[in-house]
Amino acid sequence: MNKTSYILLIGILLITLQSCKNNQNTGETILNDYLSGYWYGDFAPDNSMNLVFYFWQEDSVLTGSMFVVKGDSIEDHSTFKNIYIEGNSIKFSISSYDLLFTGEINQNDNLLNGNASSIKINLSKVEEKQIAAYQKIQSICNPIKFDKKIEVAELKDDLLFLKKQLEENHPQLYTFLDKDKFDNIFDNALNEIDKEMTTIEFMRIIKPLVTQVKCGHTEMIYSENFMNAIKENGKSMPLKVKIIENKAYVIENLSDNQDISAGDEILSVNSMSVNEIIKELKSYFSSDAFNESHKIYKINLNFSFAYNYIESPEDFNLQVKKSDNSTIQTSLKAKKNNLLFDEIYSNSTPEFPFKFKMVNDKIAFLKIYSFMYSDFDKFKAFIDSSFNQIKSNSITKLIIDLRGNFGGDPYYSSYLLSYVINKPFVYFSENAENYPELSTELKPNENVFTGDVKFLTDGACFSTTGHFISLIKYYKIGEIIGEEPGGSFSCNDNSKLFTLPNSHLTVNIARKTVQTDVEGMQIGYQIKPDYEVIPNIQDVLDEKDVQLEYAIKAFKQ
Repeated sequence: MNKTSYILLIGILLITLQSCKNNQNTGETILNDYLSGYWYGDFAPDNSMNLVFYFWQEDSVLTGSMFVVKGDSIEDHSTFKNIYIEGNSIKFSISSYDLLFTGEINQNDNLLNGNASSIKINLSKVEEKQIAAYQKIQSICNPIKFDKKIEVAELKDDLLFLKKQLEENHPQLYTFLDKDKFDNIFDNALNEIDKEMTTIEFMRIIKPLVTQVKCGHTEMIYSENFMNAIKENGKSMPLKVKIIENKAYVIENLSDNQDISAGDEILSVNSMSVNEIIKELKSYFSSDAFNESHKIYKINLNFSFAYNYIESPEDFNLQVKKSDNSTIQTSLKAKKNNLLFDEIYSNSTPEFPFKFKMVNDKIAFLKIYSFMYSDFDKFKAFIDSSFNQIKSNSITKLIIDLRGNFGGDPYYSSYLLSYVINKPFVYFSENAENYPELSTELKPNENVFTGDVKFLTDGACFSTTGHFISLIKYYKIGEIIGEEPGGSFSCNDNSKLFTLPNSHLTVNIARKTVQTDVEGMQIGYQIKPDYEVIPNIQDVLDEKDVQLEYAIKAFKQ
């Protein structure tokens, strides 16, 4: 969706909110020391708003966050990731907006100047007390006491703040949840808060409230600072687990317990059946309307971490079904998250998230990991080159793999669409903010592909990717193979982050509904693949891509 508001979903949160370590040579260490602190400049002078970059170091590693402030109020904030310094140049991603900042550090004049996409940013280094909101900024960014208790009155204030922001901002708040029920679930939550709670305990109460809005872009998330605290101090089940057709299978055993093997089916954890576990976990993950494939995809990114929404025990007593159908009881000790995250987390997007190759002399393969990338011209050049190769090799069969693609910028998806649609089309049904031309008639590319196309999808396919697939479905451009996409023709975005004042939990709230220009699809419509192909546990263990194999075989037939 919107380049300046697109938020990564919680499946991605588990890794992107971690700081990225830089190469620590002496010169860079000195520059890290210089950068640490506050950088301040204009953002929207007409609205009395300013921009703050705040850098600090954790274990000699530079990290940072961006804040939009108005007086002593924080209007928005986002973390930095992948900070890279070379000479006086600095580059990093502003994670909540998926924007790449590139800039130059001028130590003589204490200036930091650069660009984030087309946005010019000019900041000066200042003392903290020159920024009215500095105490609030520090409360968000400073190291967190993992088990700190929050007072009842503060928790209730946060809950009411959350309710107010949803009511004032979300465009379809009562589409799937009428106002009486909405008020009722918040009243019940207020009554449930009758003692001090840790941040995690409070999250267990409020996160399911937000998911009931049934909007994939509206969800509770931990701050980067708290995620770092969870990573360093929290513990999880030492297993890599994948849900397949409502069953939970072990993909990798990361414990010392030799009773458990890859391929084993988990039947229960601490006397709670897997069916109950899956049902409860789904209540913590947002998705659009009644879609469940998106929830399952995000849970599978890190099942063991997600289980902490239910409980965070020191011991896990498991009932496990072995490959010979025998059943055993066994137990595991929880393991620290900092030893598990990199091994368990199962989502990664290449730096250049696009790939083209020839499967054989008749079939071409185009992989689109994401529609979010910092250089649109480079993306267009890649797409142009790919379809030129298809044409020059007289290829008549094409597979476009959208699996794992959470969405991004509709300029990217509409450009790809122009290569596979053979008639003029309108992308959005009405004037979408920042994309007015996509609500006008667009023409196919002069090098449009007129052969047979098959699209591979899964539960990650959400937001802009869901929009793209809805147009594929509507115009009958090609067959959809794989799992149900996580998105459809309609979603809410133009999102904004709000920080709860006491717990410092963050809620991302969508503020505008955007729909593709299709007919016959109603709000809540779920796109079904033409051919549902779901890998079984043996396929996963063998790393067998049955969906791609199905598409290739279908071409041959």
